[in-house]
Amino acid sequence: AEDARVVVPSETTPWPRGPSPRRAGVSCLGLGGSNSHVVIEEPPAPIEQAVGADRSVHILKLSAKKPEQIARMASALQQALAGQPDLRLGDICYSANFGRADFEERAAIVAHSRQDLALTLSSLAEGSSSDKIFRGRAQKGGPKVALLLCGSAASYRGMGRDLYDHEPRFAALIDEVDQALRKATGTSLYGLIYEKGESDGTTIEDTSLARAALFATQYALANFLIEVGLKPEMIIGTGVGDIVSSVLDKKLSLADGLKAALAGNAEQTIEKLQKALDDALAAGVDMIVEAGSQSALLAEIGAASGTPLMSCLFQGKDDCEQLAVVLGSLYVIGVDVDWQALDAPFSRRRLALPTYCFDRARFWFTDGAPVPGPRTAPPAKVAKPSETVRSEAPVPEPAPDRAPAQTPAQEPPAASAISTITRQELFELLRRNIAQATSM
Repeated sequence: AEDARVVVPSETTPWPRGPSPRRAGVSCLGLGGSNSHVVIEEPPAPIEQAVGADRSVHILKLSAKKPEQIARMASALQQALAGQPDLRLGDICYSANFGRADFEERAAIVAHSRQDLALTLSSLAEGSSSDKIFRGRAQKGGPKVALLLCGSAASYRGMGRDLYDHEPRFAALIDEVDQALRKATGTSLYGLIYEKGESDGTTIEDTSLARAALFATQYALANFLIEVGLKPEMIIGTGVGDIVSSVLDKKLSLADGLKAALAGNAEQTIEKLQKALDDALAAGVDMIVEAGSQSALLAEIGAASGTPLMSCLFQGKDDCEQLAVVLGSLYVIGVDVDWQALDAPFSRRRLALPTYCFDRARFWFTDGAPVPGPRTAPPAKVAKPSETVRSEAPVPEPAPDRAPAQTPAQEPPAASAISTITRQELFELLRRNIAQATSM
């Protein structure tokens, strides 16, 4: 009836949203008698979320089984985003990173804005290089990564301020040390490092407070990395870093570790640092990540020994971007970054983005081409489309009205025989077999 509430569409039909949710039934009727019916309903309308503070730099990952698929995925994502300018960068990266399988071929993009992401995706799709694109192949079993806590790292005002302003988890860890320092000395760690002024970038003169600032930064960075998925093969600690390592291993409490750092109860020598790096390389470590700001001394030792070293902070560079570079570099060599934990402090919304770019290669018989029969044999001359190499096995006759009497089994053809039939004959053979089976 025209006023029926149930409609079976025979062609593509517009279905506008109404006051009630749209529901539809999908039925599948099998030839063998198995039937299924599914009722589907539209998803609820997205709830507009308040846009709060967000990180200043984002990471977007791409992963595939083949290198060329990475480029196609980048192109598909770029085209999909071009027509949706209102999507937030944080939601885009979260949707691309979380809930998608990771394969061997990997790429990571570091972006400050939507425009930045579009340009970088274009470069990746075209195969161009960029300092914001990181490519790699994940190692089976995951790479061996050492976490370095170097006591000779620089300690300066403004160290890690960008992270404190834009990474809530890092800020919470710094505040934790700040409270312990206030109880021990009455000094504010925030005022010592992060209070803005003309002294940004200058060295902290008080050596005990400089050690406290270094302790706090390394403690916050190391915990942050571990919480977002880094499982270090070993932790290398020298000087103040050795104390931080003891706190991470629960050998010292945070308060006791901070007191030891203030007192300077840790020895830092070039020989000890060199030996620690040599031991890491001897253990087969693929990369060493320094939870701190790289010092000139460490850079010299790393360059001389050929140590693959990355630092989470670098004086004069954007702290958030440098940390994103480290996370992206770890991901492309096989570290399982916990993207959900990384974005947990922020309000995110899952978006519908392009999925995996399959090759979509066609595997089908071409018209007139010979098709392999039921037997295989060594390579031989293939019949031309106009020729037919007949099978030595007899072609079944059409089935009679009743089941035929059983006959003795025939000897199979020799193993060297070639059984090749055309596509049309294959379909005719299948038709006869089906007709015979259904008539029994």
